[in-house]
Amino acid sequence: FARIGVGSANPTALARAGYWQGRAAEAAGRGQEARAAYARAAEQSTSYYGQLARAKLGLPQIELNSAPRGRGADRLEIVRAVGLLYEIDARELAIPIFSDMGDNGDPEALAGLGELTARNGDARGMLLMGKSALNRGLPFDH
Repeated sequence: FARIGVGSANPTALARAGYWQGRAAEAAGRGQEARAAYARAAEQSTSYYGQLARAKLGLPQIELNSAPRGRGADRLEIVRAVGLLYEIDARELAIPIFSDMGDNGDPEALAGLGELTARNGDARGMLLMGKSALNRGLPFDH
């Protein structure tokens, strides 16, 4: 587990590494080492393993950032195109778009798509974009 996060700035990888190092230390009866590893993982508190580590440490829930507003994002072609997919009940066709936009999209388009996925109750779309956006350091933890 010690090599998972080596050389990585990815919050998900860092949290995963710290959490599993903590679990291994805990299983071996090394409580202080486990707490230190959980604390490292908890620094990445917007990731799944960071949240698990916070729970292991008994820390309170985190305060999430407000959702970024996509001012005028409805005028963006990508947002309008995905909106049309929702209208014709073809949300599965938007999945590759969400993946790509999370990795490469500009923040305004991501905010607009985030609002669109929220309006349409599309948890999968939100997750795909949100994880990638967070890994890029964008504030999409809401």
